[in-house]
Amino acid sequence: MIRRGPAPLLDAEDDHSLRLRRDVTVIPFDDGLVVLDGTEGRLLAYDAAARALWERRGSAPAARALAARWAADGLTDAGPAPDEAGAAADRRGPATAHAGWADEWCCTVGGLAIRFAEQHPRGAAILRNLFAHLETPQVDAALHFTIEHPFRHEAVLFENGREIARTHDYGVILGALYQALLERLRPGTRWRALIHAGAAARHGQAIGLVGRSGSGKSTLLAALIARGFDYLADDLLAVSTEGRAVPWPMPLSIKEGSWPVLAPVYPELMTRPIYPTKGVEARLLMPPDECWRMPPLPLSALVFPTYAPGSALRLTRLSPLGALARLLEDRVWIGYPLDEASVRAFLLWLEATPCHALRHGGNGDAERALCRLTGQ
Repeated sequence: MIRRGPAPLLDAEDDHSLRLRRDVTVIPFDDGLVVLDGTEGRLLAYDAAARALWERRGSAPAARALAARWAADGLTDAGPAPDEAGAAADRRGPATAHAGWADEWCCTVGGLAIRFAEQHPRGAAILRNLFAHLETPQVDAALHFTIEHPFRHEAVLFENGREIARTHDYGVILGALYQALLERLRPGTRWRALIHAGAAARHGQAIGLVGRSGSGKSTLLAALIARGFDYLADDLLAVSTEGRAVPWPMPLSIKEGSWPVLAPVYPELMTRPIYPTKGVEARLLMPPDECWRMPPLPLSALVFPTYAPGSALRLTRLSPLGALARLLEDRVWIGYPLDEASVRAFLLWLEATPCHALRHGGNGDAERALCRLTGQ
């Protein structure tokens, strides 16, 4: 999982010298820079000005400017922040003991029976919310996923007793779980990235819709499906190493503000149970079962949509660096642990993938723009 957060990537030895930590890699990308922090598993993007400073870092003014620029993101520090030592010790300390599992349940995902177990109540609540619509009666499932918490702030994911991820970031646990599930559902597939995005397709061409919660992404997807697009995913865009969008057709989460818009074409939506999410109420729109049988499709573009009532349609091409910066504002999974080879491969793929920002005032305008992108 790629994320932002403070860490001492640079040591500023003096005004004339900057030294990277050994586990930090700087990669030129587009007209900017990408910084990989191997210890924290973080990726950060910097613009052309930062690249120019980096290339001139031997001069005192450039070194000072670069240190100041990176410090603005909390990246320069001669040592750990004052509370880091305490936080590290807290991570090493024993966790509060749990009596067995906080929750255990079974689900059927794409025809595959799975048993889940979570040791911590908060983690159990997160997983239950994600998979509640797929819950089935207790069965003798061949696939078991368990999440244990042996230390404070640490979670460990096991697949049939085999450890596959250990981290203090629960987002990494979810990414590893999704990848493991996808590998079971699509054996032999190799993954380029898992992106917090939806996807729809028309005439064999897929488009990824990338947006934070509240951007109108799920509403747009539902409208596209009603107009004849094939549904691939709402919350997770899985991209194979061949650049194909692999279906992950979980139910669409439709927030209350979109119910009146979609009710005329999805009357069943208003009969679905209401559940809370991110401070609002939502209902799940269930996709047809045959969506799980859709083949992976070529991903023709990534689109970052924004719904603004009354605004004119505007489709703008993004640079690779601009697209990366937007991706880093949300959730992207490139593998665990994050390494230079996987990052470079991801950046090469992103450079070759057309990316656009889409601002629209209605789903009809957005549909016409997306049809143009697929050549329809």
